[in-house]
Amino acid sequence: MMTIDDMYNAITAAVQRAEQSQNTADLMELQMLAGYLMRPAESVGDGETARRFQLLAAKTANIREDIMKQRGED
Repeated sequence: MMTIDDMYNAITAAVQRAEQSQNTADLMELQMLAGYLMRPAESVGDGETARRFQLLAAKTANIREDIMKQRGED
């Protein structure tokens, strides 16, 4: 069974792969996934886990935006 840490680590690794390949579509999906995983943590009062996924979603969004700016796709 996957743990929260396993999910976080898997998403982080996927973000790194998507960043290396400049895949903005994957980055968008990963950003949404991290955001979705934040919600159940919030609903059970697990602020630490919610914050981890919130920060991961924000980091992923920033990476995606940087790639799009480099491409001139503002």
